[in-house]
Amino acid sequence: MSTMYSRSIAMLRQAKNAILADYVTLFILAAEIVNKVLNIKLGVKKIYDFCYMHIVVANADEANMAQRVYDTLLEHYGMHRDLFPEGEYYGCKSQNNVYSLNPEEEGFTRSAYRKRTVNGVVMDRQIVFRLSSIERILDEKGFSVKVALNKLKDAKLLGTKDDRRYTSKVTINDVEQDVVIVYVKDGSFDGIDLDEWC
Repeated sequence: MSTMYSRSIAMLRQAKNAILADYVTLFILAAEIVNKVLNIKLGVKKIYDFCYMHIVVANADEANMAQRVYDTLLEHYGMHRDLFPEGEYYGCKSQNNVYSLNPEEEGFTRSAYRKRTVNGVVMDRQIVFRLSSIERILDEKGFSVKVALNKLKDAKLLGTKDDRRYTSKVTINDVEQDVVIVYVKDGSFDGIDLDEWC
C-alpha cells in the first residue's frame, strides 16, 4: 500500500477509529490487488476519497451528534428561559416533591441531586424537559428523537430512571410524567465541549 494511504490510515487509528481504518485499508488494498492481478487501472485515489467522504466523514458527523443535540437544547433553553421556571422550594416545587407548571411551560431547572462529571466538567444543574416538549424541539430541528436522546444518554448527559431508558419520572401537577433530564454546569448554562470525548 502506498505511503500516502498508510499515513492517512495510521492517523485514523490514532484518532481511535481503528474499525474505520480497517475498512478503508481493505478497500484500498483490494483496489491495488485488482490493479496488479488483473492489470487494470482502478482509480485508487478516487476509491480512497470516496471511502474518506462516505465512511470517515459520515462517522464523524454521527460522533458529533451528542454535541449538536446538546447545543440545540441549550440554545432552546437560552432563548426560552421564561418557559423553564426554577424548580426549587421557592419556585414551582412544593414540599411534597411535586412540581407545578403551567400548560405552556416546557419544563423547569433545578440543582442536580447527584452531580455528574463529564469530560472533566462538574455538572451540578439540570434542565428538566417535559417529554412532549423535547420531542417537539428535536423533531423541529430535524433530529431523530430516539437516536438523539440515546446519544445524549451515551455521553452521560442525561439523568435517567435506569440504563435502558433516556427518560425519568417526575410528578408535575400531581401527575407522574416521563421527562428528560439534561445535566448542565451551574452558572453559565454554556454547556461543555464534547469534541474530545464523543
